[in-house]
Amino acid sequence: MTSTYVRILGDGRVYQGAAIVTGIAVVPDADGDLAVAYDGLDADSGEKVLEIKSSTQTTQVVVLGDGVRFNRGIYIDATDSAVETTVFFQPLEL
Repeated sequence: MTSTYVRILGDGRVYQGAAIVTGIAVVPDADGDLAVAYDGLDADSGEKVLEIKSSTQTTQVVVLGDGVRFNRGIYIDATDSAVETTVFFQPLEL
């Protein structure tokens, strides 16, 4: 299985399709910023899996051990367009 990562600013689709997410890093722009990871193609139809909130303006890193399976895709919904999120994952082949 090949591992990869995608970095986005603000909201956005990271990957379309099944994948194992192994980690997420969030660089906040302000205190209280957050990034929410959804299993799906957008925040409206996706299932909320993980929320990472920063109480201070410090990078938050979450390592998910063996990983968490996302079945339909990976979508990040961030507080604002200045929040930088990097998602580390392994795409699953059908």
